[in-house]
Formats: sequence, C-alpha cells, structure tokens
Amino acid sequence: MPLWQNLENSSVPKPLADEHDSAVEDSTRVAGGLRTLVLIHAFDPERLPTLLKRIKFLPLLHDLVITTDTKSKALRVEAIHKEILGDGLWLRVEVVANHGRDVLPFWTMLRKYGSGYDYFLKLHLKRTIHWDNFANSSGESFGSDAGAEWTNDSLRCLIPASNMACLSLLHWMSAQHLGCLYPRPYGVVARYGWGAELNFRIAASILRDFGSDEASLLAPLIFPAGNMFWGSICHFSRLIEYFSEDDRYPEEPLPTDGTFLHATERCLSFLMASKGVNVGILFPPVKGNDHSNSLRTLSLDLVSLTFGSGLSCLREDSSAYRLYNIFIGLIVDARDSERQIRIERDSLQQQVIFLSRSRLRHVLNRARNVLRGLRVSLTRLKEILVH
Repeated sequence: MPLWQNLENSSVPKPLADEHDSAVEDSTRVAGGLRTLVLIHAFDPERLPTLLKRIKFLPLLHDLVITTDTKSKALRVEAIHKEILGDGLWLRVEVVANHGRDVLPFWTMLRKYGSGYDYFLKLHLKRTIHWDNFANSSGESFGSDAGAEWTNDSLRCLIPASNMACLSLLHWMSAQHLGCLYPRPYGVVARYGWGAELNFRIAASILRDFGSDEASLLAPLIFPAGNMFWGSICHFSRLIEYFSEDDRYPEEPLPTDGTFLHATERCLSFLMASKGVNVGILFPPVKGNDHSNSLRTLSLDLVSLTFGSGLSCLREDSSAYRLYNIFIGLIVDARDSERQIRIERDSLQQQVIFLSRSRLRHVLNRARNVLRGLRVSLTRLKEILVH
C-alpha cells in the first residue's frame, strides 16, 4: 500500500481548480455537456439526509438511482428525497434483495440506467457493525459510530464544494484518461491492504477470467476502501455483464472479509490498467490555505507500474528483471503446489468417504446378523413354549 498519510501531508496532490478563470471556463464548457448518474445503496435510509444535503446545491449530481431492500424503506427514501431536494428532480428508487450488499445493486443499476451517462458516482449508506468493533479495538478514536465516520470522511473526498468544481473534476478525469477516481483510504483502513489471503486469490481468479496477467497484482494496491468512487461509464461497460451475475455473490450472512465482494473492489484498478486506463485519488481540502474548499487530486500511472506493461522497460541483465522472474517463478511454483495439494486433499476426502461408507456397511451387516440371530432365537423360544 502507498504511504497515504505521507502523501496527504505533502504538496504532491494538487488542488482542483474551481475559480472562474478563462482556462477553467474553457474546460468546464466542454465538461458541461457530460451527464453524471449518482448511484446510492441506502440499506439504512435514516443516513440519507446527510448525504442529500451535501449535494443539494450541486445540480450536476441530481440524477439519482437509490436502491434499498424493502418497500417500506423505499417509501422512506422517496419522502426524504422530496423533503430535501424537492419535486421535479430525476429519481428512481429500486427495491432489491439483500444479496451482494452494495456491490451487486450497483452493477445491476449501472446496467439498467447507465446508458446515456458519461460518469457515475457510487455511494452507499450502510452501517457495518463489525467495523465499529474492529476500528475501536485498534486503538484509533472513531467515536461511537465508526461506520458513519468512515462514510463522512469518504464524502469529504468525493463531493466537491461547488458545481463548477464538479465540472472541473469531470474535465480532469477526462484529460487524465482515468477510469476511476477514489477517495484516499480512511484511518486504519490505509494500513489494511489486501486483508484476508482469500481476497488476493479471488482477485487473481477474476483477472484470469478477463484474460489479464495475475502477476500485475504484485503492483501497489490502489483501491476504493469503503467501495465509494467516481467512474467513467465507457471504461466500466466491459465489466458490467461479469459483475452483474448474482450467482457470483455469496449468500448472507457474510464473513467480515475474504469474499468475492471484498476482492472485487481490490481488483478494479488492475482491471482498468489491463486495458491501458489509469486511476486517480482525491484528497480532502487542506484548511487554512488559499484552496481551503478545494479537493486535491493525484493521478496514478498504474498502467506503467503493472508488471505486464512495465517489463518491456527492463533490461534482461538488470536486477529488476531478475527479481521479476524470481517473483513469477514463485507464483508458478506456489500455484503448482496449491494444485497438487488440492488434488491430494480431494483424494483423501474421497478415501474418507469410502472408508466411512465401508465401516458403516460393516456395522450394518453386523447389526443385520445380530437381528437375524435374534429372530432365530425368538423362533426357537416360541417352539419351546408351545411344546
């Protein structure tokens, strides 16, 4: 993982322009024709007012698709929307099954409503109880609701202060040829990285499904921790069908880590880089300077950092090239060992099943013989009693 804290405190991220100078006006005039769709999963609608108040004065973000899991919650969502944003704005509220958390609804709604839009902003409002326990036990101070603190911090990074800044953000994404734009990770999450080993294995499987080299996973891990981000619909279109298949997602109750959902958010950047598309990072404003309300941006050249594209830059006699080959050799050896272990495990399981059935058959045969003996004894006893 990059050292996010060091980056945030440095001058590397640059403030997003939102002044009315001629350069910005020219760029936003081009971006003004772009359409943005906001996709929100509101498992807990009572958290929705805070979010809608943030976008109330940003007309660019008023095309909303909001998903929730019951009809009663859907009615509550509509009431909150009307109360804060009023009538006449474009809103679709969809009731979806509580399956795939916020991830599957996002992909299905992107497939259903995404055409005709250029960019999307994915958000969700779902409290994660285990995160409260994990965050507070880590020694960090997150208050009484760590999930809400994390959400608010992500929103500080994702939502610009003005409509002009929104237009500048979209123009910057287009100029930098970015497929995704993430908030920098929050708090202890910045050190969490891949998490469970299963996340890495599932991500490798996803890359293989797309015909991409899983060795690219050795590049720095850049992902939208919390699964809220901006995206370019044209770059996501090739992913929609794959991630919209509901049978890929595990059923509830879910473990806290190591599932298809956790791996999905971690491999998005690698899927983008495999097609020559980079990602960007949004940092919150710095208070007390001339750009106190401006988000700060950083474009990351993951396309060059992934091993598949960067290898051509390495000389065959260089130490970096040799190190690369060592890494690839270790991955191949580990994969072969894992395959062999899996074969042996399956064989042992079959032997256990066979032995278990054999022993059960032996026990049943003995019981059958005992019963047969009892019947013979009972028959003889009856004959004795009759005589």
